[in-house]
Amino acid sequence: MVNQSGWNGGLLIGHKQMAMVSRVQKHLNYHEGVYDIMPFIDGIGRELNPDIIRIKYTREQVAFYNEYMNFCKKDNVADFNSLSKYVVGMLSADKMRPLSITHLIVDEVQDTDSIQFTWISEHAKRGINTTIVGDDDQTIYSFRDAGGVKIFRQFDKAYNPNVFHLTKCFRCAPLILKYADTVIRKNKARYEKSLVSGRKGDKGKVTFIRSANAEDQFDVIKELVERNPHDWAILSRNNTTLDKMESYLEMPVTRIGGKSFWEGLEPSNILHLFSFFRQPGNIGLMKRVLSFFNEDEQILDMVWKTMSTRKVTFQQIDLPHDVSVLTKTLHKHMVSMMTDTLIKEEIEDRFKKIKDWLGMAGYKMSNTKGDPSVTRISLMSCYRWAIKDGWLKMLNIAAGMTMGSKKETSETEQNGICLCTLHGSKGLEWKKVIIINCNHDQIPSPKVIGEEGIEEERRLFFVGMTRAELELYITWNGKPSEFITESFPKVVELSEENAVIEGNEDLCLQ
Repeated sequence: MVNQSGWNGGLLIGHKQMAMVSRVQKHLNYHEGVYDIMPFIDGIGRELNPDIIRIKYTREQVAFYNEYMNFCKKDNVADFNSLSKYVVGMLSADKMRPLSITHLIVDEVQDTDSIQFTWISEHAKRGINTTIVGDDDQTIYSFRDAGGVKIFRQFDKAYNPNVFHLTKCFRCAPLILKYADTVIRKNKARYEKSLVSGRKGDKGKVTFIRSANAEDQFDVIKELVERNPHDWAILSRNNTTLDKMESYLEMPVTRIGGKSFWEGLEPSNILHLFSFFRQPGNIGLMKRVLSFFNEDEQILDMVWKTMSTRKVTFQQIDLPHDVSVLTKTLHKHMVSMMTDTLIKEEIEDRFKKIKDWLGMAGYKMSNTKGDPSVTRISLMSCYRWAIKDGWLKMLNIAAGMTMGSKKETSETEQNGICLCTLHGSKGLEWKKVIIINCNHDQIPSPKVIGEEGIEEERRLFFVGMTRAELELYITWNGKPSEFITESFPKVVELSEENAVIEGNEDLCLQ
């Protein structure tokens, strides 16, 4: 439908969007960093109701968003939310045709936001037979404004549809489903339903493991999975815990759902700098590099116009008089940085220069703990590539990585050990699942506020439990999660004397 709208600009996603936000942040001298700004850029972008925007966001945030949109317009780019709003607006105004279909089926509808629901409605009210499918107990994306149970109620009110309850689960063994059902029944904002396992044969296994401390917990899990290192998923509330768990395992693991290291803003900036040496006539790369070198936005526009008008590359132009020292330095060394070399001393000299430039731009080579920063790690990786295969080969690798990985891998591959966050596990399944660090200060997250937040965290725990087909292990150290305490008080009581509790139906509180 975007093609039908006539849009022919670029799409801002991931690090490209963060780089644009960084440009605006520097232009406005905004007091918050990029990672603090991104949530309200996304939130405002998803909201269709201007009254809600005025209530939820400050004038400063709205002003920043408006300037961000001005920058996008100037560069002829748009993020996904902007394009979605545009398409929905065109549909609502009858300036765009709906999809040429007779039936529309929308899966995972509980995860839709207001823009997406409006898109669905624009088709439904035009007579297209519309079926929505979802599970209100798996609404775990409120930070992306997912509607959850409210979506079902809106649809029910607007269209008076036929309603069918699919209560049979063919993934989880009966005992696992019974324990998961016991947890989710504590939520109030949900449709009442009785979950039944459709699996025949094995009733499944649920095991609770208490450890004295985090280290003991990791050791117990390590011993458990290394006994038979196949078909395991280790799930956690956050990636920090998974990083620690991975360091304990002495075998290859698969990380699912987490972002690549190179998708972070600083590593991505390093790749784009080297890509610029390979493509010095690329306007987008020029803007990206000079921006994270803290050049003024007006200078970027002047350089852009000169390069575009004269059809020349960056090193061929005469710079404006009031450019920064860093831009002048980059311009001066551009030709040498574009030239191939296999000489180790020359490569080392170039990396020293780049390290100095990044330092001038405010990039640190070590973090507050004294460990190498992501910037330094990025540079060292590129340095190894250059030493191994030459400068030009390294530039080609960097340029290729900025375009994203083309390698296709199956995320559900189950021949080993997978590490994944609870959020990242949604939609996946494994024969054996361990949910680690189910501590009172981890699950629910201490950051959540109010009953709505607690219920979403309970749904998240439910999602993790129902990833298991045959075996489910729930582990904690210290004080257990309130979700364990409220649903399985007998388990908590028994765990005071026994570190391992094998679950049975009698230990479920209904």
